[in-house]
Amino acid sequence: MRYLLLILMLLTVSACQLAPLKGEQAPAYLAVPVGSELILTKDITIPANQTSVYVQDGKVTTYSGRDQYYPNCKFELYPISDKPRPVKADSFRITRVQRDTDYASSATPMYAGPVNSSDGGPLAIIYTVTFSLQSRLQPDVFRMSCKYWADPVSGEDLTLGEVRQTLKPLFVLNVK
Repeated sequence: MRYLLLILMLLTVSACQLAPLKGEQAPAYLAVPVGSELILTKDITIPANQTSVYVQDGKVTTYSGRDQYYPNCKFELYPISDKPRPVKADSFRITRVQRDTDYASSATPMYAGPVNSSDGGPLAIIYTVTFSLQSRLQPDVFRMSCKYWADPVSGEDLTLGEVRQTLKPLFVLNVK
């Protein structure tokens, strides 16, 4: 009888487990395996004295031109140059996928009381997924990091669908 009760309890607990998300709703860091490809569909230029450009809504933008509360991606090259550098349309092999979270807090002190309702916790959690890139034709290209600032209570990792939506049509993410 004891074993039957134990088996029933285990079945009840295992039935409560959520099924893992798949496809476009899966967290990007789980949905994109090593060996997948990031395809740049048209040439872009990295400005002089910069190592990167940002992409949001499928368009190249700057650090200050992006909205950090919506998914945005940073496309990076290796060494800085005093001249603009073109990046040709190409296919980049993903060699590593990494998930990270960080915290954003206020630059000004938060005080308790009726003026400010902050509890002293972080203002946002920054969810990031980073893809290490490799190309035989353009070895200076090395990384694409996608992130956004989210509410500390309700934020979630970027999904595969969100990353694709942020990048298209400039980039296409082919999952192997």
